[in-house]
Amino acid sequence: MRLPPYVWCQQLMERDMEEELNVIMDKTPGLDHLGVAGTGDREELRRSLPGIERAMAWLNENPEADGSSYELKHKAEEALDYYLPNGALIAAAMLAGRRCVEISPENPNVHIHRAN
Repeated sequence: MRLPPYVWCQQLMERDMEEELNVIMDKTPGLDHLGVAGTGDREELRRSLPGIERAMAWLNENPEADGSSYELKHKAEEALDYYLPNGALIAAAMLAGRRCVEISPENPNVHIHRAN
């Protein structure tokens, strides 16, 4: 179910996004600003929290969005007019409850499934 933007924004403000990001990163050791292959900078991903929040809002507004994280990152960047690291979109999808499936161990991208 798609939430109206004002409801989504209110829910987002009530969440401790920094703590939730830390939980996601603990559960996904390879997650960093480049994706999930563990080849990037985890601290850079933590500094991307404003972009993660924007990406979560974009994913909520686009529940049918489905595809590789790299492809969806570019769609979100275009819509938001805001640069997003690949890992930021992956983290946003995880935090938004989207199913993310690793493509292969050396591939930094994941397949992000549409919202349920």
